[in-house]
Amino acid sequence: MSNSHLRTLLLTLLFAMPACAMDEPTPDESPVTDDTVFTETIVHVQADGTLAIGEPHEITAGEQRAQNAYREQLEAGAVPLVDATLDGSCAPSDVWIYDRTDFTGNRICFAANTTAVAYFSEYIRGTYPFIATWRISSGSVWPGVAPGLIRRQPLAPDPNYWSVSWNAWGARFAFVEPAPAYMLVLYPN
Repeated sequence: MSNSHLRTLLLTLLFAMPACAMDEPTPDESPVTDDTVFTETIVHVQADGTLAIGEPHEITAGEQRAQNAYREQLEAGAVPLVDATLDGSCAPSDVWIYDRTDFTGNRICFAANTTAVAYFSEYIRGTYPFIATWRISSGSVWPGVAPGLIRRQPLAPDPNYWSVSWNAWGARFAFVEPAPAYMLVLYPN
């Protein structure tokens, strides 16, 4: 191979590699079985606005599905028929954020009684060797007692700026955006 061909190949790889490392705008989500293990992190917003981060712990997709069914029944005003143990897990009043669009996956929950701002780059999701931050471009959100929003950047202009917001006890939703989330803001009434 000549030097010019080698140089062209190296330059092509150099400029192609960063594009491969970016989040894909469309998630590649295969269905998961109930025994698939994810992590859950619980963040409590203290009265002074500081954040108390719980130790991430394992949770299975089956446990999440049972908790989702339990929460659906609670929010519908029914006495839950599902026996979902919530001890040590996210409370139904918290905002639940998943890194998958099907309301399973690694989950982080925020419990807030006062206004809070959380930067997703400060939170870890997953287990070794698949550890990442919570700067996700797709996932799902189940609002709790606090209205809030997730957004791309704190300030415009950003060609990939986006923001999604919800009301207290709003409908759960999935999102797929062109670039990773930057921050979460909760502003309880």
